[in-house]
Amino acid sequence: MPSDLHIPGPHDRPAGDQHEKPERPAHHRRILPSLTEIWHYLDQALTDAVPLTGEIIWQRAEIREIRLDRANLIAAMRATLGAHHAGERDPLWYLRDELQARGLDDPGTRGRR
Repeated sequence: MPSDLHIPGPHDRPAGDQHEKPERPAHHRRILPSLTEIWHYLDQALTDAVPLTGEIIWQRAEIREIRLDRANLIAAMRATLGAHHAGERDPLWYLRDELQARGLDDPGTRGRR
């Protein structure tokens, strides 16, 4: 291979201003966002992610509590129906007990059994 043969590499630039920045065609500037715009959108998304994550965690805890409450009420209803079918003297005790545990008992039913 002759020694005067030069193979261009990735860092070779064509003759002219070495610091010249190639311009995008005008239609590309309108379609493609600039790097600054992309960083702005990314920064905004990351900023929004923190409070949204907290909201999701809070809502999951709320749903867990609601599901537990629902399961306990259904269990009390089933126990009440079973007690009624078994002929227990006070089948509604199971519902009253669950409501009292929640602080929702009816003051007018206290003492009646």
